[in-house]
Amino acid sequence: PNPQGLNWDALESKLAEAAAACPSSPSASSDDAEKKRRFQIHRKEHYNEMEAVRNFRLKCGDSMDEDDDADDEKEDAMKALSMAPMDEAS
Repeated sequence: PNPQGLNWDALESKLAEAAAACPSSPSASSDDAEKKRRFQIHRKEHYNEMEAVRNFRLKCGDSMDEDDDADDEKEDAMKALSMAPMDEAS
């Protein structure tokens, strides 16, 4: 034993037993590689989409903000009309 109380021979034999108990299959590693490849493609597409949105906002952002303001004003006017008391003579 070493000064910390570890028995290196016992540790090595236990590690060897654990490694032998976990069979490595080539199909598992190819499955993992395929999953990783698909994930990387998906991630790349996601960031490309976000870049396209960012570019769109830079090009059209000002006009889109004006349209949103006009839409908000229309919605406010419609709400005001729908909440106004109805004329009893109608």
